[in-house]
Amino acid sequence: EGVEPGEVELWLDGRRVNHCRRSPYTLTSEERTDDDTIPPGTHRLKVRARDGSGWLEREFSVKFGR
Repeated sequence: EGVEPGEVELWLDGRRVNHCRRSPYTLTSEERTDDDTIPPGTHRLKVRARDGSGWLEREFSVKFGR
């Protein structure tokens, strides 16, 4: 929100799961068929965004449920 990066990478538990060149920046697709892509539990989410100065990144602990 409030940032217009050139591209965004989304990593889950050390594996890149999506690469977006423009918004929306979604972890998986918005299709209902992807609802079970991420298993329930606690995971590490890393968001990397490229701006004019290079890559910015943050890591979060996220919990998914059903």
